[in-house]
Amino acid sequence: QETPTEFEPDPLVIEVMEKLVKSISLRVRLANLLREGDVKEATFTRLFESYGARGERWMKRRNEMLERNRYDLDEMEKALTEARMGLEELEIRKAIGDVSEGEYQAKAPAFEWDIRLLDDELRRRKGEIAYLMDLAQVISASEAQDLREMAESCNEDLDGLVESGRINSETAARVKAALGDALKGLNG
Repeated sequence: QETPTEFEPDPLVIEVMEKLVKSISLRVRLANLLREGDVKEATFTRLFESYGARGERWMKRRNEMLERNRYDLDEMEKALTEARMGLEELEIRKAIGDVSEGEYQAKAPAFEWDIRLLDDELRRRKGEIAYLMDLAQVISASEAQDLREMAESCNEDLDGLVESGRINSETAARVKAALGDALKGLNG
């Protein structure tokens, strides 16, 4: 999918993505504190669940935006095809004498306007979809790399934390699942 260089995301889209990234970041950083022994399991669990609930809300908003854009994209592509076909038919009818020059001059600009408008909107929607799909649009490469490394380290150490009795296996399983989701998002 192409991402237009001029694409400027809507402020609401930016907010949703920033909040989603913040939620992921907070959960990874909190898991790192747990790994380092800087937070008690009970406190960790309460905060981790709270950040998780917020993250789920932002993920849901993001997914709704993606779904709406994809649906609208299909509808716009159909309308664009119709407008192009309408213009082509009008040009053919003019060429064979079925439409006068005056009628052509009256109808062609409407088709051309629809085509330009739909092309522009399709580019904007494709840019928004690409933006919503890529957390790297919102977070710096170095911060994303730091979070990836932190998440990977936490994942590697969770079994040891369970074996040492610092956390229970249920907490470890929830953290592993969340870190796996975070890594998927951070890796694109």
